[in-house]
Amino acid sequence: LGAIRGYANTTVYRAIYLFKKTDVATYSNFTTFCPCVFDTDGITGDNNYIWSGKNTGAVWESASNWVFYNSSETKYHLAANEPASSTNVFIIKNDDCNIVTPTVSEDATCGNLTMLNGLNIDIAENHTLTINGTATFTNGVINGNVIFGSSATVSGASTSSHVDGIVTKSGAANGFTF
Repeated sequence: LGAIRGYANTTVYRAIYLFKKTDVATYSNFTTFCPCVFDTDGITGDNNYIWSGKNTGAVWESASNWVFYNSSETKYHLAANEPASSTNVFIIKNDDCNIVTPTVSEDATCGNLTMLNGLNIDIAENHTLTINGTATFTNGVINGNVIFGSSATVSGASTSSHVDGIVTKSGAANGFTF
């Protein structure tokens, strides 16, 4: 999805618009037109999903809570499916938007996971989030049980960004260090 020049004051229903923050200055009344402005620098490869949390509450499993980048069109779109085992997931809190914390209410999986800007992930009791790639903790906590796949790695975990729950490493006798 992208900007439509000349429609800055038009009401937009069930749409999430993503722009680089540097592009914001080129549009008048931008907050009226664009309910969500994410810093999308570096999130432009195919298979990249960004949590929007704007359409159907906080449910991870709802495709309409995700947007993805399509490099052949150089645009973001609402997702048709929830993230899959090879999907790169970005959890971004944006002070300009009222984005709710994603809740994993069924077992879920993703490829790489990047936690940015202080938005957490809540995992319902008796369910897990499986991460098959690299989990990058910049700022945000995963509250609940996480399984890291056999080739998964972790980067940047700290007291302000970590897993607060049971952590399991599958298929590796040596495990890894947080």
